[in-house]
Amino acid sequence: MRASDALDADAVRRWIDVCVRDLRALRAEIDDINVYPVADSDTGSNLLHTMTAARDGLDALDGAGAGAVLTAAAAAAVSTA
Repeated sequence: MRASDALDADAVRRWIDVCVRDLRALRAEIDDINVYPVADSDTGSNLLHTMTAARDGLDALDGAGAGAVLTAAAAAAVSTA
């Protein structure tokens, strides 16, 4: 693996930020097509809420590596699901 291919904490943070941005833009569209497992039209809202929680769970992790950032994001996402 080349060093430029390595996943670092900044890349993880950028990915999460892009997910939140894009889910915010597409939330209503995802809600409209929501049919599984229950057609309750909130899948886009739930995805946005989960990814926003994952992003917000990183606030106290200055200088942490990619593994710690991914672990914190996952814990924050699951705790709000």
